[in-house]
Formats: sequence, C-alpha cells, structure tokens
Amino acid sequence: MILLISFTLLVFLGFLIKNSKVLNWLEIVLLTITVGIGTNVADFSAYNRVYQFIGNGNYYPNTGNGWWLLCKLGNMFELSYEQFKMLILFVGLLIIRSTIKYFTNNPNYIWSLYLIYPVITDLIQIRFFVGLVITIWAVRYLVSNTPRGYIIYFISILVAGQVHNSAYFYLIFIFWKFVTKNIQKVVIGLVLFLGICLVEKNILINIISSFGTGQENEFYLNNTLYQPTATQMVFFTLVNTTFILVSKYIRDSIYASNQIEISKAERNYVDFMLAINIMAIVILVMAVFSFTFFRLQKPLWLLNYTNVAIFSTYIKKGPVSPGIIIAVYAFLGAIALIGTESQALNDFFFVLR
Repeated sequence: MILLISFTLLVFLGFLIKNSKVLNWLEIVLLTITVGIGTNVADFSAYNRVYQFIGNGNYYPNTGNGWWLLCKLGNMFELSYEQFKMLILFVGLLIIRSTIKYFTNNPNYIWSLYLIYPVITDLIQIRFFVGLVITIWAVRYLVSNTPRGYIIYFISILVAGQVHNSAYFYLIFIFWKFVTKNIQKVVIGLVLFLGICLVEKNILINIISSFGTGQENEFYLNNTLYQPTATQMVFFTLVNTTFILVSKYIRDSIYASNQIEISKAERNYVDFMLAINIMAIVILVMAVFSFTFFRLQKPLWLLNYTNVAIFSTYIKKGPVSPGIIIAVYAFLGAIALIGTESQALNDFFFVLR
C-alpha cells in the first residue's frame, strides 16, 4: 500500500511541477526498488531459471543471443537475478530519460503519464523493455533524416531484436519520411493490404513469424490462438486512432503557425510521430491473431507523450490545448492499466515477496 501511495503521489507531483530533477530521480529510484522487490510477478520465476541456467555455463538461445549475453555478464559480476533486473531497469530508465531530455525540456508530466501506463508492464516484461529502450534511444538518429542516422537506427533495431525479436517490427519506422510525403496513398494501400491479409491469413502469419516469439508462432500454426476480446480490440483501436488524430492535430497546428521557431529535430519528430502512428495500424491486425501483439504499441505511448511535450512548448492554447491531450492520454493509460494489468497491480502493490 505504501508503494501504491508513493506511485500515486509522484504521478500528481509530475503534473504539478513542470521540471524537477529531484522528482525525476525519485521516480527512477522508486521504479528500480519496485522491480527488485516484485519477485512474485509474472515471468519472474521463468526468467530467474533462465538466468541461473546461463550462469551455470549453458547456452540458451531461446530468449535471444542478446539476452543470453546480458545474463552471462550479470552472472560474471555475481549478481542475483533480482540485482540484475534492477540494474537493467535502472540503466534503461536513464536511457529513456536522456531521450526525453533530447527532445524536450518539459519532462515531468511525461514521466507521470509513463507511471500510469505502460511502466508496470515494463517492470514485468524486462526483456521486451530492453528492446523498447534501444528502439526509443535510436529514434533520435532516425529523425535526423541522414544516412548516418538511418544506419544507426537499423543497426540498433537489429541489436534490439537479438534481445527480443518483436523489436524487428520497428524496422518499418525507417519508412517514416515516405509516409509523411504520401499519407493518403499509404493509408489506402495499407488498408487494402491488411484487408487482403485478413482474407489470406497465411500472408500475415508468414510476416509475423519473422519476429514473433516461438511460443506465439506455435499458436498460429496450431490454431490455438490467444485471440483478443472484442473489448480489447475496440479499446486499442481507439488508442491508435487517438494517437493518429492527436499527432495530426499537433503537426497541423505547428505547421500553421508562422510565429513558431521550431528546430529541425522537433519538426522531424512531429512528422515522424504521425507516420509511425499510421503504420501502427498493422499492430491491430496482428493482434487479431494474438492479443500479446498489443505490447508492440508500448513504445508509441512514450513517444506520443514526448510529442505532446514538444507541442506544449510552442502552443499553450487552441481548440485542443496540451492540457486536454494530456488528460485524454492519462485517461486512456489508466484504462489500459486497470484493464490489462490488474494482476500486476495486485502483485506489485499488495503482495510483496
């Protein structure tokens, strides 16, 4: 209960205090402690056994060569799995912090939104979290729109895919510039392609199998799918639609104002966000096969939070103010948290060890 109160307090303080390094560090420390004491959560026992197995000198490629290497290094330094997981999370949060600071000087409410959702899933799915962190870090290079930036992003995603092969999905973000220049054509083409895939499911299954986990791929082949409920599909479709509409509104508002002196990196970022939110429609179709693919939306939450931070720096008022967008994102995040992570909430905040 004390942990829950601490989380809630930090969320509210983040919305009230524009910029505080102390608050930011408190959030990072609290999250690191939480992941260290949350040994009863889902996946902990399974990954602990993998960690110990690798520590005994065994090669275990099922979780990716990148994760095997990280576990190997953790065992070399004689870290327990709890300590290893805390270190991974701490370093990952620092990387997220540096990325947020790279794009905006208004980070605190981004962290508050992140604490609402999807941070709880990141505390559990630590291997996917590493892939997420690498992807988010690499975005700064991708939006530079330079050959060097594209190469760094491409290599980064290949590395992330060695930790969790779902990260390979984010290679499609390389086409963000093409999408922004051909939005109408891309949307029409995407809808037609996905319609074909829904009729001829084998096409999409073959694509998914290149970055789905072995367990997920087995579900497809055996037709024993973890299909989402209608409520889940409606909600996450609503989330994706909201991301698209908000990112378009932000982009149009910034482009329409002649008084804004926005940097090239920020302008590229708002273009990038509209493009990837459109491309993320693919996730919804993939999720028809297995609800676990909804997790591919997770980086989009944090990236969209950052997009609003850039928007709020330049535009304070309008038909839809930054405050309204933040409130909408907080509301959607709370629904996602309660609706999809109720067991995790119980494990972390009400059952310790």
